[in-house]
This record gives sequence, C-alpha cells and structure tokens, in this order.
Amino acid sequence: MKSFLFFLFSCFYISVFSQNLIVDTVLISGNKSTKDFVIRNELPVMPGDTIEKSELPKIETLIHDNVFNTGLFNYVYVTDSISQNRLVLKIRVEERWYVWPYPILEHADINFTNFLLGEHWNRVNYGVMLMWYNFRGRRDFLKVKFREGYKKQYGIAYMNPYLFKTRKFAYYLEFNLNKRNEIPVSVKNGKLVYASAATELFDDLHAGGFFSYRPTLFSSFYLKINFHDTRLNLPDSAGRERIKYGDYELFYLLDKRNIKYFPTSGFFFSVSSAVRSESTGAEAKTFFRLFDVDVRKYFDLGNKWYPSFRFFYNNFNGGNDFTVLNLDYLAYSNIRNYDLYVMPVRAAFQTELKYNLVPVKIKKLNFIKSYKFNKPFFSIYTGVYADAGYRTDCCGITGENYLYSAGISLYFVTYYDKLLRVAAVINSFNEYVVSVDFVMSF
Repeated sequence: MKSFLFFLFSCFYISVFSQNLIVDTVLISGNKSTKDFVIRNELPVMPGDTIEKSELPKIETLIHDNVFNTGLFNYVYVTDSISQNRLVLKIRVEERWYVWPYPILEHADINFTNFLLGEHWNRVNYGVMLMWYNFRGRRDFLKVKFREGYKKQYGIAYMNPYLFKTRKFAYYLEFNLNKRNEIPVSVKNGKLVYASAATELFDDLHAGGFFSYRPTLFSSFYLKINFHDTRLNLPDSAGRERIKYGDYELFYLLDKRNIKYFPTSGFFFSVSSAVRSESTGAEAKTFFRLFDVDVRKYFDLGNKWYPSFRFFYNNFNGGNDFTVLNLDYLAYSNIRNYDLYVMPVRAAFQTELKYNLVPVKIKKLNFIKSYKFNKPFFSIYTGVYADAGYRTDCCGITGENYLYSAGISLYFVTYYDKLLRVAAVINSFNEYVVSVDFVMSF
C-alpha cells in the first residue's frame, strides 16, 4: 500500500511541480520532397533531452526560425503536447517550389541605383538559367546558367550541405566562363572608368568553391578557394595579356539571426582572412585582406520597434597598385548612399531603427491550386538610419576621409525571401538620392 501511495505521489509531483520536460518524440509532417534529417539537423533539442518547461516557448521559436532559414519552406508550424513530463514536438512545414527554369533579364551595373541614375542602359544581361533547390531532397542545389548581354557567363554550380554522415561538412563547386566587352580599368573622382571595344576585352575561366565545417547550429568555418585564368585585351596595350590568379580565404561565421533575409532580432559575427596571388608572365603580385570583421546586433523592443547596429572593418592591403581584377572588390565595399561611387571603407558603424508599419498578412488565392503559391504573405516596414565610415586611402581618391550618410527607408517583405527597399538619403557630398534595391540594408 505504501508503494502504491508513493507511486501516486510521484506522478502527482511530476505532473504538477516538476519544471523539467523530457523530449519524447519529434514528429515531422508536410515534407513531401525534403528528407526528415534536413529538418532534424536544425533542431536545438533531440529525443531524450531534458529542458526547462519555462524554456519551451523559446525553443519552439528557435525551431521555427532554424527550419525556416533553410530556405526550403514558405511556412513552418511548431506545436507541442505534454503528458506528465513527456514532451512531443510537432513540426509541420509547407514546402516551396524548388525548380526554377526562368529567363534572365537583369541590370549588370554595380548596383540598381547606379543603373537607374546612370546613362549606361546597355548594361543589361539576358539569357536562361536553371535553379534547382533541394535537388535530391537534401537541401542541395544545382545551377546551370547561360547568360548573354553585358556580362556573358556560362556556368554550372552544385552545393552539397551534407558531405558525411555527421552532416556537419559541406562543399560547393562552380565552373564559369565569363566574357565582357567593357571592363573597369581605373577609378577617377570616386567613379569607375571603363574601357570598351567591339570584341571581348575580358575572357575569364573560373573554377572554385568552398569546403565548410559546421560544429554547432549557428557557427561554421569555411575554406574558400577560387582560381582564374584571365585574358585581357585592353585597347592601349601592345597585345593580349594573360593573368592567372587565385583567391584563398579562411572564414568564420556565427549567425544567430531570427530570419536571415530580414532579421529583427539576433546576432551576427564573421571574421575572415584572405590572400589574392596574381601572376602575369614573370611578374607576381600579392594582395591581402588580413583581418576583415563584421558584427551586427538586432533588437526586438516590442510594440513593433526594431533597432539594429553594425560595425565592420576591412583590412585591404594593396596601396594604390590595383589591377582591373581588384576593382570589383572595391566597388562593393561602400557604405549606404554612395551607390554612384567607388568609396571603399576601411571601417564603419551603421545603425537603423525600423517600425513594422503593416504586420504580416497572409492572403489565400483560391484560384491558384498549388499550395506552394496560393498563400503569399507580405509585411511593410519603415525606418530611419545613419552610417559613418572611414574611407580607405587608395585608388587616387582625394578629399575627406570621413564619410557619413542618413536617410529614411521603406521595406516591402514577402515570401520566397523577396525584399524591396526604397530609400531617400543624403550623404556627405550633400547629395540627395532616392535609391532602390532588392537586398536588405545590413
């Protein structure tokens, strides 16, 4: 009798007073193409783990964000059921459309604002491309591209995120042939100077990729290697110049953002070191980025307010001795609101305060039969932001080394990781610009 009473008391105590839950089962549904292990690989808890009951809402949010950030699903639903201290987690997903054969029609300038406000309407690419996400149901993808126009490119790429049974190693490989009739050859007054001809000035054969190791849910190490065999035929040169170069980069990433393509909470940190080795006949040059760092923090203050901060530092060591092959890196190292210039920044601090003007709205389109397209969602954010940076002393650019900019922005966020940003800005040149782009600010 005493044993029976003790058993009843134990059951009562566990069900009422115990703050610990044992994860009994994880049930996954809705994944018709995606393998179960792809979803399980993103879970912070596994069957047999013990968690605090008070931590359950946080864990379920984390599961949702991790699974959604795979980019494989439009919607992720996480629910639970508890019997005594046994927890059953239920994850239901709605898969995206994965096979995208589509025509290419895009601008080919360094950014969309430069294309809109410049006078180079010939900088347009066209062609066809196949993007096959979740190629074998393993979160891998295959890309085949045939692109003509301003930047000709013919290539193939493949990524496998689960190289071994541990599912912590990944690799990415790509092969491309690139051709151009116009290329940047120098920088003058903060803008790229181009050389052009009726025939190819630039012919580049590229092979590269990366190998990565992911020891935890949020951290990864990368070894990136890219080889190029480039032939230049500049108008003022005596003949065709051949340059072989390799890029080698070690990269560490810690990414704890809630939604990667438009984060409103979380933390991001990356650090890298890279070397570029060039050879032109008997002449060799080496360029270093010995220590690049990027730190970002996002806050959810409640009441639909979301401040964020970023600091980055670029340690590009090349002096003023640049070749055509380095200019692409410089063109993409600006702070915001200098879209029309090449103003590579050594270090910068950025801040933004966003407000969720229109919360997420889901509209079911009954005339579309496929669940992969008939439930689009959208939300709208507005915000104010300011940047300040110290410019790299290079490229023959003279003037103030300190740059700043500020503005207001409007974001339209929708499904399939799509984002439109429109901003009205002012920079340290006292220029007022309206910029349009399709990526988040930082």
